[in-house]
Parts: sequence; structure tokens; C-alpha cells
Amino acid sequence: SLPIEKKEIYRWVESYKTGCKVAEDSPNTQVVVITDREGDFAELFEEVNKSQKKDRYADIIVRSYHDRKVEVSDDVVRDGIEDYDVRKKLRDALKSSNSLGDIKFTIPAAAGRPEKNVTQTLKAARLTFKKRDTSKKKSSPKVKMNAVMAIEENPPEGQEALVWVFLTTLPIDTFEQVALIIRYYLARWEIEIFFKVLKSGCKVEDRRFKECESLLSLIAVFLIIAWRIMYVLKLGRESPEISCDVIFSEAEWKSVYKITHKKSELPLAPPNLGNFIRMIAMLGGYLNRKNDPPPGPLLMWKGMLRMNDFALAWEVFL
Repeated sequence: SLPIEKKEIYRWVESYKTGCKVAEDSPNTQVVVITDREGDFAELFEEVNKSQKKDRYADIIVRSYHDRKVEVSDDVVRDGIEDYDVRKKLRDALKSSNSLGDIKFTIPAAAGRPEKNVTQTLKAARLTFKKRDTSKKKSSPKVKMNAVMAIEENPPEGQEALVWVFLTTLPIDTFEQVALIIRYYLARWEIEIFFKVLKSGCKVEDRRFKECESLLSLIAVFLIIAWRIMYVLKLGRESPEISCDVIFSEAEWKSVYKITHKKSELPLAPPNLGNFIRMIAMLGGYLNRKNDPPPGPLLMWKGMLRMNDFALAWEVFL
């Protein structure tokens, strides 16, 4: 019964408004706001439709939670489906649409979940719906959104099919456009890791300043630090054989090598990036055993923090 402004989920509306402000200030950049299933509520979509009337606005991708009743636009009633019902539940409406094609990707391993290769069939429709009537008022406006379903039609034996449904403002006319929506959503894992570095590594939420400007300056520095850690890890996994001096200074790689190889002489050439990342992670507590997975961002955060001290000492004393 509370107004939406008093509910915790209203932060998604505020976040979207911030995204629209960024879009207005950056006319040559596409801004896409991504939310999890908590963002699936009609008031957010009402704000999205309102913003679409402006010249510049942020696009949005919302992971669907509610299997709400919808109206399906006539232009997506596929040929050969004569008895297509344009008023039905969201997931039934999408399942009734023809397949646009298949997309393949890998879901990274997580706690209690191994890495998984996935093949999903893509479907799409244009929908109209209203928010659930809790106030007995009939004045709620209809909202229009594009919907996408990514369904694993042939999951591995013994595993539940992976099914995603998204509501979005992005175009859905072609397979390439729908596949791009899935790729945008897959970037969410990288975004979550980035903020994990900010929160658990930089501990940005624990910082206290009297002046807002000081806190904003600190956050700006931490954003750069978190980006560098993510950049180093990603480049190290995709191009482990390149020389580490592409990213790290001479003082950085030499000091870290000497700390982690106390009884060895410095090599004539810098180590490759893949091996050097493991050396940095060892400074942060990484055990570097034969079957250990690659180091993660928090170990890299701790290791690079120590690396900075060692590199400074290297430059001062040698």
C-alpha cells in the first residue's frame, strides 16, 4: 500500500533516471541500464516509456520475474500461427513465437557451480501491459516494451533448462539485435566483479568523509584502481604469453620477481603476463598450486597493493 517512492525498489527508478542524465550529457554514447529481477515492476517501465519521449534517454534491459498478462502486438504474430492469442501470459506469448536462431556462450564457474557451455534459442515479441491494480484505480497507463526469451531447449541430461526472459527498449527485429541483448546481459558478471573489487577490495562503502566532494574524488580514484585490476586479469587470461612490461613498469616486475623468487637471479627479459599475474597474486595469498584455479580480483587487489610498496622501495634503494 506504500507509494512507490517509499519502497526500496524505487532505487531502480532513480538509477534509470541517472542513466538518462548520463545519456543526455553524452550524446555520442549509448547508455544501457541493466537490472536483475528486482527491477521487474511496472512503475519502472512507466518511467522508461516517459523518458522515451525525449530526444536522449537510456536503454534498459530488465531480467523478467513476473509472468504477467500481456497484449502482443500484431506485427509479431508469426506466419503459420492462425490461432495466435494476442492476450496471454508473457512466457506463453514468447514461446508461441518462431525461433530467431541459436546463441552459444559459456557461463563462468562460481561457488558451487561448475563452468557451463550453453546453447539457447532466441525468441522475441513486442508487448503491452499494465501494472497490477492494488489501489482499485483504473487510471494506470499501459506500458510498451520489447520482450526476449532465451531458452535452452536441449539441456544436458539431469540439468534444468536455462531460461531467461528480458524486457527491453532495445530493437528486436533481427537475430543479431536480439543476440546483442543477451551479450549485454552476459556482461553483468563482469560488472558485478568490478563492484566486488570496489566494495571488498577498495572497501569504498567503509570510507567516511565530511565533504561530499572528497568522497567523490576518492571514488573516482578507486574506480580507476578497480578498472586496472579487471583489465590486468582479463588481458592476462586472454593473452597470457605477452610480456608483462606491456602493463607493468620495470620496478614493478623486477621487485615482484625478486620477492617471489628469492634465490633466483633476475631474468634478462620480463616474464610473460600470465606467469607474472600469478606472482602478484602470491603476494596477496595465492598458493599457486598445480590444480588451483586462476587468481581472482581480490587476490590481485591485495597483491598489487603490496607490489606498489615493493616497486617504490626498488626505485629508492636500487
